[in-house]
Amino acid sequence: RILLLTALSAFRILHPGVAEEDIPACIMVMDDFLLVGEEEYVEALENLLLTVWRLTNFCCPPEKRSTWGDGGPEDAVRWLGARWLWDGFTSKLSLSRPAADKGESDATGPRGASKRSIFRQAGRFVAVSLGVGEALSRAHCDVARALVGTAPTWDSPLGEKEALEAKKHL
Repeated sequence: RILLLTALSAFRILHPGVAEEDIPACIMVMDDFLLVGEEEYVEALENLLLTVWRLTNFCCPPEKRSTWGDGGPEDAVRWLGARWLWDGFTSKLSLSRPAADKGESDATGPRGASKRSIFRQAGRFVAVSLGVGEALSRAHCDVARALVGTAPTWDSPLGEKEALEAKKHL
């Protein structure tokens, strides 16, 4: 948050004529963020964020960034485990949630499970409506991630007990 505030302060200094309500909004969800606003200002703030991050040894590679445009369904962007599409003509934002794939969870079995596979499966649950079902599924996913979070690498096989316990929550 400090780095965002630094970038926003720099934006205000470098763009003194931009009204406060026209400065892009930043929606942050853990380590993901979304800049919303006029394209010119979004690009300027994004460049400032990249500069601040570079100066603090943080890297946000281009392949992890995307721009939401006015395209069709083929232009949907994956963010927070779901596919998002902005329709500039109707000013409508739509979301396509990923389906939980029981087959994937069963296919790896306890012996084939890794920290990466558990995180991937847990990441398919997106909190949007904040309903009770969503809250419960998010809580189970968080437990699964916590159970495997101390694995030494992303792809090393988990112990059978650890994998079975994590998969109970998925």
